[in-house]
Amino acid sequence: MPGSWVRPQLSAYRRGVANLQDARAGEIVAQVLGLEVRSVRRIVTGFGSANWRVGTEDGDVVLKVGPASSAAKWSSADHARQLAGGVGIPVPELLHAEVRDVGAVRVFRWVEGHVLSDVDDPGRLERVASELASAAAALHDVRRPVFTSRLDGSGPSFDAWAGYVRHRVGQIRDRAGAVDALDDAVLERVAEVAFRLADAVTSVVAATVCHRDLHPDNVVVRPDGGLAAILDWDMAEAWDPAGEWYRLDTMLLPHLGDAADTFRATYDRAHPDRPQWDERCRLVRVVEAANSVANAVVLGHDEYAARSKSVLEATLD
Repeated sequence: MPGSWVRPQLSAYRRGVANLQDARAGEIVAQVLGLEVRSVRRIVTGFGSANWRVGTEDGDVVLKVGPASSAAKWSSADHARQLAGGVGIPVPELLHAEVRDVGAVRVFRWVEGHVLSDVDDPGRLERVASELASAAAALHDVRRPVFTSRLDGSGPSFDAWAGYVRHRVGQIRDRAGAVDALDDAVLERVAEVAFRLADAVTSVVAATVCHRDLHPDNVVVRPDGGLAAILDWDMAEAWDPAGEWYRLDTMLLPHLGDAADTFRATYDRAHPDRPQWDERCRLVRVVEAANSVANAVVLGHDEYAARSKSVLEATLD
């Protein structure tokens, strides 16, 4: 089967990272930063990398280790992080990045606060909803000349949204087919709906920076409810701004509860003119749900694959 190597390769990598001892993680930080390490604690979160909070003589940092093959993608992600920081969006500071024997290594300065998933106070949710919506709106003002998955210019690019969508759906079909994530009939339906919607909206879509992974664990909140940082820019691409709404609708806005109205109202004030928005959001939902199913199956996350497949089926109906 094409791509049948994916799971064994990934499984071998994940076993290697799982066996990476806390002491070794501390050694890596000490070596790359030249600082004394005082504490190390693994952070159990995320699909694409292993993470540790490491206390040093100069404060806490986060060590992220992923497959060496992710280095190019992470370089593009850092370009997105810098673009966001350039328009005033709070982002974590990258202290070091390189490929080592354990894989691709990045070290970020620790951001103090609580992830949004741990915040339930209505007042704090209202404030962070407003500030997060303003940040998303500012990000979507960062125009790009082309649509692309690599913001640093290292990947294929497309002048029109419809061209990019065709390219992306082709990638998803190959990946999903390689691991039997979706059957051929569903993949045909994904292509049919995505291409039809893309052709209908492409003339009104401009490429902007999209984070594409705004879920509660990627938003850090200060004690007063202010936005401390948006984390994890690894999925950022030059997309239709509607690309933000898959994670927003399925993960982040439900967590905000009543404050979700504040988020929507704040974003609407910044971007009131969004032609064919419903069609654009449906297109994104089709593409992102299919992509999420394929990725979840590759990574062995069966529960997330099932949830994403349910979203896909509902959107295709």
